[in-house]
Amino acid sequence: MDRIAIVGCGGSGRSTVARQLARIFNSPLTHLDAIYYAEQWNPVQEQFADQQRQLVSWE
Repeated sequence: MDRIAIVGCGGSGRSTVARQLARIFNSPLTHLDAIYYAEQWNPVQEQFADQQRQLVSWE
């Protein structure tokens, strides 16, 4: 298994499940909010699409 994407509504437990899976599989965890927002929650929309592509690439 190379990647797992967890999708759901706010407050549904996505982060909890993600942390548990990362621990079980000893895998890195990336929250999209962490790459979408810069300091003081300012969006960085131009870079976000490229960063998403890098996260899901097979290279």
